[in-house]
Amino acid sequence: MHTSILNTLEALQLTSHETKEIYSNFTRDRALIVWRDRISHVIFIDGYYVGDEVYTNGGYHKDLLTYSHIKKSKQPGIDNERRFKQFLTMIKDAEIADFGCGDGEFLMKAKQVSQSVLGVELQTSHINHLRRADIPCHKSLDGIRNHSLDTCFMFHVFEHLPDPLQTLLDIKCKLKNGGNIVIEVPHARDFLLEGLKLAAFKEFTLWSQHLILHTRVSLHRILHAAGYINISVDPFQRYPLSNHFNWLSHGKPGAKDALFESFNTPDLLQSYSDVMADLDMTDTLIATAQVPNC
Repeated sequence: MHTSILNTLEALQLTSHETKEIYSNFTRDRALIVWRDRISHVIFIDGYYVGDEVYTNGGYHKDLLTYSHIKKSKQPGIDNERRFKQFLTMIKDAEIADFGCGDGEFLMKAKQVSQSVLGVELQTSHINHLRRADIPCHKSLDGIRNHSLDTCFMFHVFEHLPDPLQTLLDIKCKLKNGGNIVIEVPHARDFLLEGLKLAAFKEFTLWSQHLILHTRVSLHRILHAAGYINISVDPFQRYPLSNHFNWLSHGKPGAKDALFESFNTPDLLQSYSDVMADLDMTDTLIATAQVPNC
């Protein structure tokens, strides 16, 4: 039995009956109440979980493929290359895991320089694919020895978990003293949501499987509650400037416009990312934290 999302957020003083407000009466795939706390800005769904089976059989992909651009998107490859470079010091000569590893592209890159890699994944086809590639993959953390990992990565998985605090506690048991956790999640204060209040983007982002959209404060607080130290939660702009233009002009993801793409110069992209970070309205948050030395 999972602890409810509402109870977890209340215990962390991130919402209350007085401060939570209905943000939407539907998500992009079903009618569900989505809440937003007017003080913490956390966005959440309470009392609903799609169930492990949808992830096990890959059924969640059916909803993703409603947006046909996702099937053709190069973003996963771009993300995995960036993550490999960004966290190389935590990967090189280390024993690492990717929790919710999907098809394992990140692990395959990491395997080139790591001491050992393994995945945790529900989807059966991905598990079989990784095992054929000689990468151990487990359906749960139970398959991993306690205190055996240097780093555990979670890329756009944490927001799907029905009991995120317990999962952080479970992962902590698998990490060595001084081991690291890295979490990448969508940001509840995304400029398209909070700044522009773009209805089409809101409809796209609110998904029955996104149970919590975090802020910097909420992500820090839940890691602290799980007993992690040296917590850093940094803003990160994952999508380029042209993405905002496309949403404003076309009202949907994946639209490509040559005029908009011309704005994606290195200097302008860096300035754009800096402004989003200063506003605390990037599309992504990246948290790193450590297990204390006992």
